[in-house]
Parts: sequence; structure tokens; C-alpha cells
Amino acid sequence: MTVSSNECERTHVVVRYEVGFDPALAEIISEVKYMDQLGFDVPADAKTIALLEHQHVLRVSALKQMLKRFYDVLDQLDVSQVHLPISD
Repeated sequence: MTVSSNECERTHVVVRYEVGFDPALAEIISEVKYMDQLGFDVPADAKTIALLEHQHVLRVSALKQMLKRFYDVLDQLDVSQVHLPISD
């Protein structure tokens, strides 16, 4: 897609990113913890992932905060100051 300079001046394109993980990930971590507590045989990799749950939550939160700050700064810029590449 090619956009001419006239179109860029008249069109305000908003691009937003989100931090999103499949909700099933949290459910799987929870189930692995419960299965382990109940004495079921749980693969070592699954146990390791469940143990890293706290770090995962912290990183997701940090990513969301970083994106919020990014958009706060981006919203303060004039449209002519924002140069985002548009690809086909």
C-alpha cells in the first residue's frame, strides 16, 4: 500500500499494540499446580513453567506499563512528528 503525502495530511491513522496472552496459559499453570499438589505425575517442564508464574505476571505488567508510557508520549506528539513506516 502506498500513501501519498496529501493522503497522509488528511488521514490520521492510529496504530495500537496490546500485551495479550492466551487466557488458557493461566488456566494451565493453575491446573499444573493443583495436579502437583494432589500428587499426580506432572512433567518437569510443566512444573518449571508453573514455578515461573510470578515472573510471567510481573513481565506482563511491566510490558503493559511500558506501552502506556509509550502511548502517553506518542499522544503528545504532533501528527507531523510521528513517522511510522507503512508496508504493503
